[in-house]
Amino acid sequence: GGLEAVTTALRLHNASVQLLERGCITLCNVLAGAEPAAALRRQRAVYEAGACTALVEAMAAWPHEAGVNFWACAALVALIGADCDGEAVDGSLAMRQRAAVRSGSLAACERAQAAFAGQPAGTEAGRALAAIRTGAAFDASPPAGA
Repeated sequence: GGLEAVTTALRLHNASVQLLERGCITLCNVLAGAEPAAALRRQRAVYEAGACTALVEAMAAWPHEAGVNFWACAALVALIGADCDGEAVDGSLAMRQRAAVRSGSLAACERAQAAFAGQPAGTEAGRALAAIRTGAAFDASPPAGA
């Protein structure tokens, strides 16, 4: 559907800074909303559309473009952020956090934080790093029974 079209456009048309920025803003808008159950459904849908990888690729295509990096980080924060005011309702929070780690988002957000230090894009990258690093602990944990 529409979300797959957005993430596909982000991945295939990375020569257009305007398209990347608008695509990241679109994902932020889709993820916006205060009602917890609806927010969880939106997070799942955006995750399933491949947003983690698409956002990281957008940041990699334009590493010195503040708008793309700000909105990609903002979308990562909204996508990875804890459900329902900080509590994981189900396993999807951990799943999205692990996917963000695997997609290379840690390195992308670290680069953005350094490139845009003292600017809104750098601040948003810091917020994304905090959300992602919470999930990094999941990958470092030994499997159950180990």
